[in-house]
Amino acid sequence: YSRARRVKNPKESKEYDDMEETLVRKPVRVSVMVSDGSMLDGFIIISRNTRLSDVLNNNKKEFIVLLDEDKTPHILNKHHIVRITEIEPSD
Repeated sequence: YSRARRVKNPKESKEYDDMEETLVRKPVRVSVMVSDGSMLDGFIIISRNTRLSDVLNNNKKEFIVLLDEDKTPHILNKHHIVRITEIEPSD
C-alpha cells in the first residue's frame, strides 16, 4: 500500500488543511441545494483530472458523497440536486 504525497497549493485556505489533496484525488468545496430546499456545504472528493460537471453528468453513478465541515458523509442522489455551486478557496 503506497500513499500518495500531499500536493502543495499556494491558494490553499485553512478549510482545506484537513482535506487530503493527492496526486490522484482532490477535494472540491461546494454548496448544494436539494429538492426539499435544504442547503448543504462541504466537499466532494473527485479525481484530480476530472471536473465537477463530469462527476455530476456521469450516468454510471447515481449517488455522490458530500463531506460536511465535520467530515460527516452525506450520500446524495444526483436526481435530487437542484443546484450545486463550486466555491473557490479564498486567499
